[in-house]
Amino acid sequence: MAIYNNVVVTDAGIQFMRNIALADTAINAANVVTSESVITSPNTATTIPNVKQQKPFSLYSKERNQIILEAQLTNAGVIQGYNLNTVGFYVNDGTNANVLLAVITAQTPDLIPPETAYPINLNFKAIIVLDSGGNVQINTSFSGFATMEELNAHIIGTLSGEDGVHGIRDKDGNIQFLDSETGLWENITNSELTERVDELEIRTTEIQTQIISLQDFVGYVADKDVFGVEVNFAARTFKRLAGAEGLSAGADFDGIQCFGGRRRCNVADNGTITAYYGDSNYREDGSNGQVMVYQPKFYYRVIPLTMNEVQNGKGFHLRKAQYYVSPVPKDGFKLHPAFVKAGTERPYILKSAYEGCLHNGSAYILNDAQQATENTLKTYKLSSIANAKPASGLTQQLTRRNCGITAENRGTGWSQEYGATAAATQILMLVELGTFNTQETIGRGVVDKTDDGSTSMTNNTGATASLGNASGMASGTNGLVSVSYRGEENPWGNIWKFVDGLNIEAYSKNELYVADNTFSDNASAAPSNYVNAGITLAKANGYVSAMAYSEIFDWLFFPSETLGDDHLPVGDYFWQNNAATNFLVARLGAYWNDGSVAGGFCWHVNNAVSYRSRSIGGRLVYVPIAA
Repeated sequence: MAIYNNVVVTDAGIQFMRNIALADTAINAANVVTSESVITSPNTATTIPNVKQQKPFSLYSKERNQIILEAQLTNAGVIQGYNLNTVGFYVNDGTNANVLLAVITAQTPDLIPPETAYPINLNFKAIIVLDSGGNVQINTSFSGFATMEELNAHIIGTLSGEDGVHGIRDKDGNIQFLDSETGLWENITNSELTERVDELEIRTTEIQTQIISLQDFVGYVADKDVFGVEVNFAARTFKRLAGAEGLSAGADFDGIQCFGGRRRCNVADNGTITAYYGDSNYREDGSNGQVMVYQPKFYYRVIPLTMNEVQNGKGFHLRKAQYYVSPVPKDGFKLHPAFVKAGTERPYILKSAYEGCLHNGSAYILNDAQQATENTLKTYKLSSIANAKPASGLTQQLTRRNCGITAENRGTGWSQEYGATAAATQILMLVELGTFNTQETIGRGVVDKTDDGSTSMTNNTGATASLGNASGMASGTNGLVSVSYRGEENPWGNIWKFVDGLNIEAYSKNELYVADNTFSDNASAAPSNYVNAGITLAKANGYVSAMAYSEIFDWLFFPSETLGDDHLPVGDYFWQNNAATNFLVARLGAYWNDGSVAGGFCWHVNNAVSYRSRSIGGRLVYVPIAA
């Protein structure tokens, strides 16, 4: 919530008011201005620097010693949002230059959003008095900002059913309404009652719309089943919001279903969960099914606070934003797309606990033996078990599409990890950790090995088995051992993981196409079921400094700009190849030799659809067939 200091009348303002009182002259012009600049000595200030907005006052009344001024300020025309750190009041008697009369400064500023985000209104009022002792007093107010507690109290009062509140009451068993013209209560018929109820429903809907709009501005302060983080990419700062305020990653989030509800489990090929971590029949060797992580559905919201349009491209650079998740539906929230497949809502998904190895039809391949040919590879099954070396494309044709086929071979509902399911883990990590930098909060991951230049140097899966459903790193040297986020081992590091459903049109465009089913790779065009995300990815390699944003695909975490470093604001690197003359594929997380460039938001979109490598594998996901 914003907090503002008391108004300060400037030295110049005091003298101005004395002159006005003595001369009894009118004020010919007066303006209120806003600025993001911080004024440290408002009493001696003579001007407000870096004015963001300016609006004339309307003169409502003036006597010899009192002036009442009002003005309304909106965010119409605001291209880039800003923090309202300073409000200045200028006056002019028609003979002198504008005089800075008074200044209000912020302890905790409000944010004025860009016009494209949502509308806001600020109503300023100033009462200026020169007392008998020659001292200037000024009382000010500006409305338009409200806490959710205040708004909810207003709504409760409006809909409480008290006499006169909304014009309907129960009097001695008769339903009556208040006639606005006569001021008398009159009996109401059933049909009239229906009309009044309909009107009330419309008003309720309008109020709910206002709630959503205000929540865009002030956040979900009172909602304890909403958990969020505010990211200021420009200032490189993070702030926990709503129910997450005051919490720390780990045990504090265990009681929240979308976080603590994540559990390792065994899953049969038909999708049946056969055991959970801790059950007596739970196994990690594949004998009781694949080792997966149960992820209950959740809802999310992304509120852009400051952004600027990508020049010569699509979408926006996100400079400041609030990210929220909730285990229950909320006004303004959307079900995360990981739980919507082919237009149908799903109650949960199952993510692989471990990076994928292959099963050749008779046994698991535990040593990444490159035994599959182009044809036989398409009959193998991608798997998720412990104590296996992740499958790679060292010599076998483990392209992204072939890796996806091995996942789909496991049966209906199975696929390779795809964009929406990867993004589900990303937003949960961001909100719980309170930062994008997963390496500094959980562990570096397997990223600091010296590469031999010829083999796949991955660690075997299962090093975090003892962590169960918790986050952390395996025993050993940070940078050489596996990490886990709530049961999901190595979301970054060890080996790159292909991610399906994300096709990048290079051709100097660097535009992203997205799908959640019927995955396919085409070197020259996006398949017909893939949708342009409306964003342009960064066209230079580097550490992420801003995320690309479009309203429909606000759940994506792809960079539009790469001017950061290995710590902030994200700490992860981005590789691209926009000069290519073909479509490219996406992979996530980095590998054993990538060091500090790795992380949960580290993307690589540099390779053609035919590419395979000793440093790239994949991982499973299962989406239930029906809700």
